[in-house]
Amino acid sequence: MTSIINNSAYYDKYQYSKPGGKTLESSQNQDDSRHKNVDKASVSKKDQVTLSRAATEARTRETMGLSPTGRLQKKDIEDAARSQHESVEKAIASHLESLGFNPDLNISLTLDKENNIIINEKFAGRVDLEELLNNDSEFLYNFKRLSANNEILDYTTGLQIKQTTLAELLNPSGSDENALMSMALRYEELKGSVNPLETLLGFSKQDTPYTYVHNPENDTTKD
Repeated sequence: MTSIINNSAYYDKYQYSKPGGKTLESSQNQDDSRHKNVDKASVSKKDQVTLSRAATEARTRETMGLSPTGRLQKKDIEDAARSQHESVEKAIASHLESLGFNPDLNISLTLDKENNIIINEKFAGRVDLEELLNNDSEFLYNFKRLSANNEILDYTTGLQIKQTTLAELLNPSGSDENALMSMALRYEELKGSVNPLETLLGFSKQDTPYTYVHNPENDTTKD
């Protein structure tokens, strides 16, 4: 019998699942539980296969709504995020209307530590809307993918802004030196990762968490 080993910190953060399916995290937990109950002798006889770098990255890319193969470019992530943004915007407008709100109501949404959607504004009916959004598996799936793609885009934009001149690199101040060391360590971690895209997602989730702003009248993503 063959078991596939793929411990993914990224999937734990987002708890991805397609509508109607189990989350990858819950499936992994069930597998872990079953493995603990298996006799150690039988475990030692099993073949263990670790997914290749290409296979793990392909799975991550598919989960984000990207093509699993081919050269990945910033535009691919932008296109995926734009499509996901449109789906999220339409779903929010529909849910707002179903609760008697103006579908163009300005609200902002983020994911909390448990990967549940929270609405940042305080208003009557907010709890009902949050519950409706979190119980819509299709919407939650798209919102998590939108968050992941935008966090990468924001993170890469931040890196471009942080670029320094050659003189600053050669003669850093104390704070600059710490920042440069941090970037260097992250680069080494990214370069040595089995799944660089997943590692990048971890960085971006930590440094540039995404907030969706529902404001259809001033939506610049449609331009």
